[in-house]
Amino acid sequence: TRRIETEGGISLLFTDTVGFIRKLPHGLVKAFRATLEEVSYADVLVHVVDASNPAREDQMRVVYDTLRELKCGEKPVVTVFNKTDLPVEMPLPLDDIARYRLSISAKQGFGVDKLVDTVQEIARSLKKSICVLIPYDKGALLSIVHSCEITVNESREDGYYFELYADEETENRLRDYIVR
Repeated sequence: TRRIETEGGISLLFTDTVGFIRKLPHGLVKAFRATLEEVSYADVLVHVVDASNPAREDQMRVVYDTLRELKCGEKPVVTVFNKTDLPVEMPLPLDDIARYRLSISAKQGFGVDKLVDTVQEIARSLKKSICVLIPYDKGALLSIVHSCEITVNESREDGYYFELYADEETENRLRDYIVR
């Protein structure tokens, strides 16, 4: 897992799960299952496809079948065709499941910024913009506020004012302090 802090103030965690390999021995499938189940906790799935692999369409099918088995078929997906710096058979496969399709070369750095921006955009769309006023005597709540993407931060006469993007759980925890 790697944390990326975006220029927009969002902290993103990227976790690399095991690759999807067909015809694994049953014992290995069970061992990998626990790792794969981590995707159920993700807000956004980044499906990395080796664009230079002739079996890429079959591999994509296996990934989506597995995601359905894990009951993760409704999560937003960004399909990333990696290794576009290598010879790639065109056209790239269609992907009706993914919200976005990007072509990158992780090795060369091409398209990586667009990937981070896209994931940030999706993560932000899953949250609600709220404004809160935290009284000065409720400073313990600031740790909750600072776990969010903050767009406005002001000290006012009656407390700390923030405009931020919050998930449903955070919004509920700050409900008594929402001003609009």
